Amino acid sequence: MGSQISSSVLLFRRRQELHAGGPRAPSLQLLTSRFRIPTLFYLSLLALLVVAVLPWRPIPHPGLPRTLPEKFGFIPVVPGEFVPSSFTTDDRVVRVDYHSSPDTVTLVVSSRLVADIDVDVNQNGAVDQGIDVSFNVDSSRHVCKSYMRSMNGYTLCNIFDFAAAVRVGHDGDVNVLAWTIPLKELTSSRDSISFQIVTWDASNQRSTRYPGPTFRTVYRIALKDQIK
Repeated sequence: MGSQISSSVLLFRRRQELHAGGPRAPSLQLLTSRFRIPTLFYLSLLALLVVAVLPWRPIPHPGLPRTLPEKFGFIPVVPGEFVPSSFTTDDRVVRVDYHSSPDTVTLVVSSRLVADIDVDVNQNGAVDQGIDVSFNVDSSRHVCKSYMRSMNGYTLCNIFDFAAAVRVGHDGDVNVLAWTIPLKELTSSRDSISFQIVTWDASNQRSTRYPGPTFRTVYRIALKDQIK
């Protein structure tokens, strides 16, 4: 008797569903509760991945001067000629100190702004995709190395092997990035390095390329006296 009643109830419900055009769709509330957690999880994961490949950009400080403090000195250089072991940009926004060994170069870049390094690896005065590289610091303050696509375009961070390392420090309100980079990641000639510094000013959303807008004008480091 019980099984007959159950069969009748199921048959009655089935007829109602067919009369209504098919099985009833789950309610919006049910769908929302079912997919809320996975959706939020994947959105959060996507946000983390996006942030992980973006260059590090500090919070702007209104009214903060762009130029370095007097203690950093003013050591101008002539673009295109070999630079001394310490020099500053003409507007005293960036100071670079370097020394090299037979296998690596240490570049210490000091600036109140974010300062990235773009390298003309084959030193032909133009951007070559898959050859010329850029070094900056990502959102976690780790090395972000990418290939250059153009003077203003880059691939995602760390899509290929690299051995460059960076230490992020501060001298008051000045960011100090101490890069240690193998020569093979900087030059194909091994007797000199050609590079530019690219700053980012978060207060006005502007970037500036030193010493010039293209790789036709670069800073050059001579290595031949230090390579055995």
